[in-house]
Amino acid sequence: MDFTSLTTALSNLSITEIVWFTVTLTAIRLLLVRFQSAAARAIVEIVEAALIAGVLVFLIIQPFFVKAFYIPSGSMRPGLIDNDHILVNRFLYRMHGPRHEDVVVFNAPKIALDAGGESVSGSEDYIKRLIGLPGDTIQVVGGTITINGIIYTHDDVRRVYLPTDDSAYSPDQSKDQQHIKFTTTGISVYDGTKWTDYPASNVALKLNGSANANIKISPGYVIRNGKRLIEPYIAEDPDYNLRLLANGQVATTMANHETRVNSEWVDSVPAAQMVNAPLGKVPPGEVIVMGDNRNDSNDSSCWGPLTEDRLVGRAVFIFFPFSRIREIR
Repeated sequence: MDFTSLTTALSNLSITEIVWFTVTLTAIRLLLVRFQSAAARAIVEIVEAALIAGVLVFLIIQPFFVKAFYIPSGSMRPGLIDNDHILVNRFLYRMHGPRHEDVVVFNAPKIALDAGGESVSGSEDYIKRLIGLPGDTIQVVGGTITINGIIYTHDDVRRVYLPTDDSAYSPDQSKDQQHIKFTTTGISVYDGTKWTDYPASNVALKLNGSANANIKISPGYVIRNGKRLIEPYIAEDPDYNLRLLANGQVATTMANHETRVNSEWVDSVPAAQMVNAPLGKVPPGEVIVMGDNRNDSNDSSCWGPLTEDRLVGRAVFIFFPFSRIREIR
């Protein structure tokens, strides 16, 4: 059994399995105390220590304070990567409510599970960053590049700067570990190993054939309560437009101009009406969550607000691999 399988199994022990573990160790201890040998006494001490540790970890610490999870996907890159093992503070939200920018683990709604592929520890739990709290207005402006009046998206740029030999190339193939981030002066490209910056003139040359073409680069961003967020933790600026509507639903318009409300795709007429629809507020008892890898994440931009009662806790620490040990911010 590898480390991931072991931590997953331990994190998902049922109360019945924990009780049987405790009963078995207790029976072994009672059996061994009949013997007076030094070896028997040493084993009794080990069993007693295991009992105390088991009760503390499985009956007190894990259910109420801290639980271990591992990360199965790239939706929280660059801060959290595949197979990071993390600790989640389950007690924190008993003391106070969730806060903006918390990295939260939550019990995913069915609408998210149907999309699949992102649950942590093989369970029905997802991990995302908390962007909107009850009462917040939320809007996302997608990033674009305009050259001589022609609009280019992240995927257009990705095809040029992150080429692949696969003739059936799909932009999604490189969104997990390779990223394109728009800046005000050019773009930053992560090829899976390192970031490289390219000025606007290079982008114009690559996309248009002329370094002197008229180019405007507009990075994507999130607006909360009328204020643009500074988010150094994201892998890419968003390539979609999003509006939280007055009815509490989320309308997301993709780079290809297709629009969905929560998870339902809508036709062109309602989509056009939603572009300038009045902004609504996050409903009471709900939150908006997004992955740090904005353009490759199954989150509120795909299925709408999340009810607060689904929050498991805040992710606080990476404990494995050892080279990745750090606090989660």
